[in-house]
Amino acid sequence: MLSVCIVSVWKNVGYFLVIYYAGIMDIPKELYEASKVDGANGIQCFFRITLPGLKNITYLVLTLGMIWSFQVFDLVYTMTGGGPGTSTITLVMTIYNAAFKEYNMGYASAVALLLFVFVLLLNILQKSFFKEED
Repeated sequence: MLSVCIVSVWKNVGYFLVIYYAGIMDIPKELYEASKVDGANGIQCFFRITLPGLKNITYLVLTLGMIWSFQVFDLVYTMTGGGPGTSTITLVMTIYNAAFKEYNMGYASAVALLLFVFVLLLNILQKSFFKEED
């Protein structure tokens, strides 16, 4: 399972870095210039300008990463096939096995619905954590 996790992170890190880079480029340079005039150093600029400016980007990256981590099928199927034993079987692999190997469509649909509800609840939890304070 560790090798699947490492490959999954390696596969997605470039995509997320491009998103973060676009978010950093979207922060106005005038904020950094004004903070330098006010006497802020680089660490203060990072924690008071860059991180708050990347809050929405961080929410997007965490949401996409969470959804993609629950949808891992191709890596597990090609790397391990769910083995050794059942040590690397994911929920999506369970859905695939139930639907297309055992022809148990009802069970596969129920597991897919539970996966959807679980991801939806986690997304609502993330959204409440990243909610803007007025």
